[in-house]
Amino acid sequence: MHSVEVDQRAGVLYQQDRAAILRRTDRLFAGLMLVEMLAGIGGALWLSPLTWKGMSSTTHPHVWAALLLGPIIVCFPIALTLARPGAVLTRHAVAVGQMLMSGLLIQFTGGRIETHFIIFGSLAFLAFYRDWPVLITASLVVVVDHLVRGFIWPESVFGVLTAPIWRSFEHAGWVVFIDIFLVTACLQGVREMMANAGRQARLETVNAYIEQVVQTRTLELKASEELSRSLMDAAPIGVIRTDAGGRCLFTNSCWQEITGLSSDQSLGEDWTRAVHPDDLPMFLSDWEAATSEGGSLSREFRFRTPQGDVRWVHGRTAPMRDDAGIVVGHVGAVEDITLRRQAVEDLRSAKNLAEEATRTKSNFLATMSHEIRTPMNGVIGMTGLLLDTDLDAEQRKYAETVRNSGQALLSLINDILDFSKIEAGKLQLEVIEFDVRTALEEAVELLAERAYAKKLEIGSLVNHDVPLVLRGDPGRLRQILINLIGNAIKFTLKGEVIVRAMLVTQTADDVLLRFEVTDTGVGLSGASQLKLFQPFSQADSSTTRQFGGTGLGLAISRQLAE
Repeated sequence: MHSVEVDQRAGVLYQQDRAAILRRTDRLFAGLMLVEMLAGIGGALWLSPLTWKGMSSTTHPHVWAALLLGPIIVCFPIALTLARPGAVLTRHAVAVGQMLMSGLLIQFTGGRIETHFIIFGSLAFLAFYRDWPVLITASLVVVVDHLVRGFIWPESVFGVLTAPIWRSFEHAGWVVFIDIFLVTACLQGVREMMANAGRQARLETVNAYIEQVVQTRTLELKASEELSRSLMDAAPIGVIRTDAGGRCLFTNSCWQEITGLSSDQSLGEDWTRAVHPDDLPMFLSDWEAATSEGGSLSREFRFRTPQGDVRWVHGRTAPMRDDAGIVVGHVGAVEDITLRRQAVEDLRSAKNLAEEATRTKSNFLATMSHEIRTPMNGVIGMTGLLLDTDLDAEQRKYAETVRNSGQALLSLINDILDFSKIEAGKLQLEVIEFDVRTALEEAVELLAERAYAKKLEIGSLVNHDVPLVLRGDPGRLRQILINLIGNAIKFTLKGEVIVRAMLVTQTADDVLLRFEVTDTGVGLSGASQLKLFQPFSQADSSTTRQFGGTGLGLAISRQLAE
C-alpha cells in the first residue's frame, strides 16, 4: 500500500473514530440532561421554596415556571441525539440545552455562587466532543443568559436584587478563560486521533504485507513437502512422525534399518515393538507424559530387532503445532549410539584397571617404605652409639654425616609411607580429646631450635573464641602444622614466622578452625602458587638444591586436611 493510500486509509479511520466519539458523547449528554431535569424538578420542589423564602415552604410562582422550562429545554436535544446522533445540529443543540439547563439549576438555588461551577463542568463535558465550535456556542449561550437575566432578574443568576453590568462581564471572562484551555485540549485531542489513525493505517499495511508473506511461504512449504520427505529419508539418523495420539505416520529408511521394521510394520502403534521389552514400560511412561503435556522427550534406551540384535539409541521428540498452537503431531529422531556406549564401557573398565593398579602400587610402596624404615632406624641408632665413643675429629665428622644422611633419608621414607597410606586409603584418623593450644605450642617448640639457628623470630597465637578442648586427631594436626611451619622456616632467611589459630564456624557438634602460617620469606609468583601442595613438586626446582626437601610435605598436609 502506497503512502497516498495509507493517508486515505488514515482519514477513513479518523472519521470512523470521530463519528464514534460524537455518537457516544451524544448518548452521554442525553442521559445527563435527563438526570439534570429530574434533579431540577426535585430541587424545585424541596430546595427552591426554602431558597427563595427562608424557612417558609410555600412554593414560589417562579418555581412552577422552572418546572415547565426544564422539560422544554431538554426534549429537543434528547430527541436529536436519538434521531440524528453525531450530526452537527445535534451537538450544537445539546450545547444550547446543556447550558440553559445549567442556568436553570442555578436559578433553582437562588443564584448561589457555588452552583455557578456547574457552568464550568458543563463546558468540560462538552469538550468530550473534541469539537471546539461547540464550546463557542455554549459560551455564547452562557454570556447571553447572564446578561439578560442579570439585567431583568439578577436574583435568579447572582442571588441579589440588583447587580451591576460588570458582574455579567466578570462571569463571561471566567468562561472565556476556561474556554482557552478546553479549546486547546480539543485541538490536541484531534491531533492525537489523527496520529492514532495514521499508526493504525500503517499497522494494517504491515499486517497485510505479513499476511501476504505468510501465504507465499505456506505455498512454498507445501511445494517443498515432498523434498523434505526425500531429505528425511536420506538422513543419517532415524526419523519418525506420529499424530497427536502417538500413532506412527511415517518413518525414514534409517529408522527402518536401526529397528529392523519395515515402513508398514512401523505404522500405527506397532512402532513401539522396536523398543526393548525391559525398557518399554519406562519409555512408554515418559512418552505418554511428554505427549500429554505437549512437551519434548530426550533419553537413551535400547531397541531390539526382530532378529534379536540389541542396539542402544538416543531418542529425541518434539511436538508439532498448528497456527492456533494446538499439538497436531510429534516428530522424533533416534541416533544409534551402540558403538559409543561400548567405548564408554571400555573406558570405564580401563579406568577401573588403572585405579586397581594404582592401589596395588601404593600398597607395594607402603610395604617397601615400612621395610626400608626398619633397618634405617638401626643405622641411625648405631651411628648415635658410635658417636658416644671416643673418635677423632675426622671420624666424628664422618659419623655425623652418616647420621644426618640417615635422618634425612628416614624423613623421606616417612613422607613416602604417609603419602602411600593416604593414596591406598589405609590412613586412619583417631578421635580423642586434646587441647588446641597445647597441640599448636608443641608444633612450634619442635621447630623453635631450627628457627633460632637461622636467627628467626617464631611465635603462635590462639584467638580467644577458639574452644580449647576438642575431639579429633592431635597427632595429624601437629604433622600438618609442622609441615607448614617447617616449610616457612626453610624459605625464610630473616624476619619471623607466626602461627595463628582462629574460629570460622561453630555448631552444637562441630567446629571449623583456620590455621594460618605467615612468614617474611622469599614468597611465590602466581605461576609458582599453582604447583603448591602438588606431590613431588616445588615452586622452583632450583630451591630443591638450595633448601632441600622432597615436595611431599605440603601434599600430605593437603590430603590430611581433606
